[in-house]
Amino acid sequence: MRERRTIGTVVVIAAVCVAAFCPPALAGDTGKTGQGEPSRQTLKSTSQEAKVLAGRWVRTDAFYVIEVRPSEEGDALEVGYFNPRPINVERAEFADSVAGPVLTVVLQDVNYPGSTYILTYDRARDALIGSYFQAVQGTTFDVAFIRQK
Repeated sequence: MRERRTIGTVVVIAAVCVAAFCPPALAGDTGKTGQGEPSRQTLKSTSQEAKVLAGRWVRTDAFYVIEVRPSEEGDALEVGYFNPRPINVERAEFADSVAGPVLTVVLQDVNYPGSTYILTYDRARDALIGSYFQAVQGTTFDVAFIRQK
C-alpha cells in the first residue's frame, strides 16, 4: 500500500527510469504530510563533496525517487522522498568517506516508521548505492539509484 511522502534529506543508489514515468519534481509540491504541515529536513554541509548529490535519483528496482536540492538559503541541501507521492523524511545526514559521499535518510511516515537508506555515491557510475532497512518488515535490502537526466 503506497502512502504519502514529504521533503527531507537523502542519498541513494543507481536506477533506471523513463522520464515519462517519473513523478514530477519538487517544484510546486507543498511537501505536506497527512497533518497538513510541511516536513523538511535540511542537510547542513559546507562540504563540496555533498554538492555532488544534488539532483533527482530514481531507484533501479522500483518507482521510488530521492530528490536532493539546494536549500533556499543556499548553504545546505534539502532532500525529498517520493513513492510517487511525498513520504516524510525525519532526518538526513551526510558524511565523507574514503568510498565517497555517504547519505543517510531516515523516513517517518505511515508504513515507514524508521525505515532508513544508507547510500554511497559511486562516481564511476554516477549512482547512489547502498542499503534500505524496511522497518515494518524488519528486512534490509541492497538498493541503487541512478541520476535522472
